[in-house]
Amino acid sequence: IIYVFNYPVGPTTVSMAADFWTRSDIVQVVQKHRQWLIIALREKDLPTNPELLSDWESNYDAAVKRLRQASINVPLAIDAPQYGLDTGNLALRGSDRVLADPRQNLLLNINAWWPNVTFDAIRSNITAATNAALPLLIGEFSAYAQQSPQCTSVAFDYTTLLQVAQDTLTGWQAWSWGDASNYPCGTLDMTHGGKFANLSGWGLDVAVTNTNSIRNTSEPSTFTPGRGCR
Repeated sequence: IIYVFNYPVGPTTVSMAADFWTRSDIVQVVQKHRQWLIIALREKDLPTNPELLSDWESNYDAAVKRLRQASINVPLAIDAPQYGLDTGNLALRGSDRVLADPRQNLLLNINAWWPNVTFDAIRSNITAATNAALPLLIGEFSAYAQQSPQCTSVAFDYTTLLQVAQDTLTGWQAWSWGDASNYPCGTLDMTHGGKFANLSGWGLDVAVTNTNSIRNTSEPSTFTPGRGCR
């Protein structure tokens, strides 16, 4: 799962990401490795105003169609409104986004950076989308919900998120592995230096020790080398 996150000129818009993916040289790379790829179209510069949800819809619909017109037919993942946080509007409008994809091969990504949420709120945020039978992906979460410019983080009940994801059979990714450090916000790294041996705290819990951790719930792909590839 790969995405373009930032350009030298500032935050990447989804139209800028589409510019990148539809370059002829990039299309060739995607075509070569299409069997293994999911492309995430990330929007880091879209206004979060509820009145501008139509911008979210039109921006993503246009970007997805551009990639399809460039013969990029791999699964695409798009962010929920409000930088991936708004599961309520995703539940209401997500089906239309899937139908707007000429291939109807879309994942809907949420980023679980919700501050000060309860167990019930976390469950509600996830089930709002899963009850709508949407192809949901939890693309980002950690043990912290948000950070100020000084990187003082608010604790997040990630163990509940893991439980709800398992209960609803929702796939997830933790943020982040740490090989590309989030310095100075190191609390968001689940490991240091990108090494399994350096997992600690919430990262070790998410990867290994929690009942709903990667080790305890994941099923290795048959395509993974050394795991019964066929």
